[in-house]
Amino acid sequence: MSDVAARISISNIAWPKDADEEALTLISALGFTGIELAPGKVFSSPAALEEARRYRRHAADHGLEVVAFQALLFGNLDVALFGSAEQRSALAAHLSAIARLAAAAGAHACVFGAPKVRARNGLDEEEAFVQALDFFDRLAADYEAEGVALAIEANAAHYGCDFLTHTRDALALVKAVGRPGIRLQLDTGTLLLNDEAAEEIAKAVPWAAHFHASEPDLLPLASPRHGAFAAALRQAAYSGWRSIEMRASETWQQTIAEAHGLMMQAYS
Repeated sequence: MSDVAARISISNIAWPKDADEEALTLISALGFTGIELAPGKVFSSPAALEEARRYRRHAADHGLEVVAFQALLFGNLDVALFGSAEQRSALAAHLSAIARLAAAAGAHACVFGAPKVRARNGLDEEEAFVQALDFFDRLAADYEAEGVALAIEANAAHYGCDFLTHTRDALALVKAVGRPGIRLQLDTGTLLLNDEAAEEIAKAVPWAAHFHASEPDLLPLASPRHGAFAAALRQAAYSGWRSIEMRASETWQQTIAEAHGLMMQAYS
């Protein structure tokens, strides 16, 4: 197995919550070696460090490494990047707790998408950028202390996002922060929605902590452009995990098997 093929993972949003054991057995048998977690599906709270350590051991028993977290803002949280001081403080505290939880689980990256949480709320883009730069610069130390990166993801306007909607926008923020605790998340669903060139991937790889192979609206993998995206990763010598991100379908077992086949064909 090539090094690339050995670093193919999948998010647990691809199967129902009550099917975790069946899913772990399936993805291990297919040849996945990593799993990405939406922590709200498996842990009782961001403070559940022992639960995270147990899950890490259980995944390892299936030959799987917990490689990343996504969907970080589970629960009924009153948080906002550009809201009140209290909302920003609550967001920072929650994301700091997520860093500790991720480290306990063994994850190396935490994907920050959350398009509604980062709504600009009337701020112009320049002021929003300045405020975000300050917020993430302050947060970086918490992630660095845990050996984890918060991976900033561009979200297309299709999702109701109005801040960091393109890969180049998220990359500009990551470069401006300039700290290892704040890195970039690459996402092909965003690239497809924005009709961004595959070359955007190659430009961004040096600042990327993680990569999602996904489709708009998290539908099953199907785009013929995945071959070009994979070629851009190879061109830029990306050595990280390539993770499938798609929502569960009624035939989730078959959908996962087909997605794995596409990943092996295109990305390895």
